[in-house]
Amino acid sequence: MYSKGNMTYASAYCYLMRRGMNVVALRVAADVAGDYEEVEMARPLRLEADGGTVTVNGWFAFRLPKKRDYAEVKMAVIRMRYSNDDQLAIILNKDRTAADAAMFLEMQKWREFAAEIAAAATAPAGEAELAAQTSFATKQGNAGKADAAVGC
Repeated sequence: MYSKGNMTYASAYCYLMRRGMNVVALRVAADVAGDYEEVEMARPLRLEADGGTVTVNGWFAFRLPKKRDYAEVKMAVIRMRYSNDDQLAIILNKDRTAADAAMFLEMQKWREFAAEIAAAATAPAGEAELAAQTSFATKQGNAGKADAAVGC
């Protein structure tokens, strides 16, 4: 979990759950973030593509762009969290401080999460879960690399 501006975000492959309630979110206002704890999503992700949305583990739905190809879906999920300017700034500043390096790693994990969503959303009908499992298995095969780290 990390804060940027007046928002607090769940790390990739995690969600925020309000303590004592069945309320979940991927981001909340920073002033209420203390009421939430970060919880890791069950892996591999269970992704279901249906019409104009992708549902993740039965909890979160992502609205798909009109042009439903891998690149467009991946960009749409990335843009939910990072504008093009944000991405560029994070990349250019990643070597300045430890906080900047951590922000770069958070962004990379979100980009991997977006890729997994895009793979499921653009898979042939009935194969979304297989696409997600294949993406997860590939990441597990890359364990030990900094960009393959998963966890809250």
